Amino acid sequence: MKKVIYYLTVVLFSSVLLFNDVVYANDKYEVEIERNIKYGEGLILKDGQPTSVDLLMNIYKPITSDHKQRPAVFFTYGGAFQRGTPHERYEIDGQQDTSPEEYCKRLAQEGYVCFAINYRVTPDLPIPHLKGINENTLLNRDGIKLMMDRASQVRADMNLPPLDPNNPSHIKIQSDAVLAAAEDLQSAVQYVKQNAEELFVDKNKIIIGGFSAGAVTSWNVAYGLKEPVAAVFLLSGAPIVFELDNIKAGENYPPILQFLAQTDLTGARIANPLMIEHYQKTGVEYEFAWVPGFGHFYPAGATSMSGDARRIPVETRLLNFIKRVVEPTI
Repeated sequence: MKKVIYYLTVVLFSSVLLFNDVVYANDKYEVEIERNIKYGEGLILKDGQPTSVDLLMNIYKPITSDHKQRPAVFFTYGGAFQRGTPHERYEIDGQQDTSPEEYCKRLAQEGYVCFAINYRVTPDLPIPHLKGINENTLLNRDGIKLMMDRASQVRADMNLPPLDPNNPSHIKIQSDAVLAAAEDLQSAVQYVKQNAEELFVDKNKIIIGGFSAGAVTSWNVAYGLKEPVAAVFLLSGAPIVFELDNIKAGENYPPILQFLAQTDLTGARIANPLMIEHYQKTGVEYEFAWVPGFGHFYPAGATSMSGDARRIPVETRLLNFIKRVVEPTI
């Protein structure tokens, strides 16, 4: 297993970031990165035949001497379920986001073990086999149709033909990819739980989240498949495939943090108010923050605003949320 040591310069600041009695000093730990670790296998259609492929992830660990079990965070990339890698950034109309790798390095600096997975995407023609998920399951086909225009825009950049939201076979291709992504992330979370001792992870303090398709996938795993996790965060996500009605009052759901940009994608702008309304009906603990002045792509340092009337970078609000939820002693 090849290890790459990512050394970070420790800089002393005369002040620290303070919000809701949570204090963060920058650059606590150096970070060790382990790349292309196999966490599972998945099926794709290759040359007309079901074929198994390895599923890989990167692990970002704080370099410490205490060897205690630490809270863990999954940050999953976006790409309209058509493309993506943990280290990739996107830029549209002069606006650029922050890659999962950059987020994970920052989280590991704070003492968390962070994971960034690769997952099967639509061009792979994935074959999902989630238990209990079939054509009779209550699935949000409208959500799939709503995202297909965006998927086709991304596919045009990849020199791939568009997907037709009125073509049942195209809808199935896209829904299979969304389900396969959820299957892969759930497999990665379960892999970490099963190997928690070796990975120095507290399996009861695993937080999952991501950007765009990665946010959708995280929501699907926690709220659709109901994989037990400590919390969820969504950077411009929405419920796609699973219905909001999958969340029922009286059940135990993890707290959630949602970000939405001022001129975000139409699907996200439609879905987020509906999600919040349903959280309020069912008792889900949630936080919501706007990212003013940005479209779908925004960096970790972009200002976020919420009902607290404070202007806080996206990264800082995320760190404060994680700290509050898991209360780590790190």
